[in-house]
Amino acid sequence: TGGLAPYTYSVINGALPAGLTLSSNGLLSGTPTASGTFQLGIGVVDSSTGTGPYNSGFKYSITVNAPTIALTPGTLPSANLGATYSQSLTATGGTAPYTFNVTAGALPVGLSLSTAGVISGTATAGGLASFTVTVTDSSTGTGPFAISASLTILVNQAPVLASAPTATPNPAFTNQPVQFSAAATDADLDKLSYVWNFQDGSTSTDQNPTHTFTTPGIYAVSVTVDDS
Repeated sequence: TGGLAPYTYSVINGALPAGLTLSSNGLLSGTPTASGTFQLGIGVVDSSTGTGPYNSGFKYSITVNAPTIALTPGTLPSANLGATYSQSLTATGGTAPYTFNVTAGALPVGLSLSTAGVISGTATAGGLASFTVTVTDSSTGTGPFAISASLTILVNQAPVLASAPTATPNPAFTNQPVQFSAAATDADLDKLSYVWNFQDGSTSTDQNPTHTFTTPGIYAVSVTVDDS
């Protein structure tokens, strides 16, 4: 106020936090990318003529607080032994770009974390892997800032048949019940499911089903064991 409008504003000493600008009409705007306390002087010039224009300066202090950085997801999906795996980590808060690193523990053997936050590869060993990921932003000033999170990845191992499936009697006659049997083990102690395909249009989800064939022929019976 005072003097003759319009007024022109500018930074006359010190500096604004990185990411902020001051327009000539006095609007301070932007997204700060540097934290800390910044001292600066802002000058204003009016539009008086004659012996004008007139100017004045003011001191200001701007404090930019440290950001809160978050890392997601907090729970990672399981990997399957011998299968390709890919999972992206995402950071929010602070200033992009972010850098991701494993700072404690270890990923499953065969997997790696890129600095861009992608866990990928093919797991070659089963079990539960525990590790810490640290994400660092690109803030300046009193930054950069970082956050660490503890994560786990379970590498699921496929079930294994303890022995070859059996059929009794084999061979069998039409309309004669046949007892099928299979047994599998799972290193992860997951609950197992069985699906038998008798190749005559019939299936069974019993582990040890009984089936009767009504038409003569040779049937390549199969069983699938799943731990999902």
